[in-house]
Amino acid sequence: MPWLIDMNIHLYTVKGKLRTGRQIISFRKIIPGTKIGDVIEKVYCELGSRHKVKRRQIIIEEIAEKML
Repeated sequence: MPWLIDMNIHLYTVKGKLRTGRQIISFRKIIPGTKIGDVIEKVYCELGSRHKVKRRQIIIEEIAEKML
């Protein structure tokens, strides 16, 4: 798989809030990705699947690249 060698995969720290009914839950996740758009999509997919919420209920406040 030579295409995997050429990609620069970075770690991103994503912070935000999740609205579930009357509760607001803070979250912080470390997600690998090649670009920020992919990371945002992964956060929406994971949190939406795990907590059964829609994308509009997930509020992403900060995305920072994690330095190794």
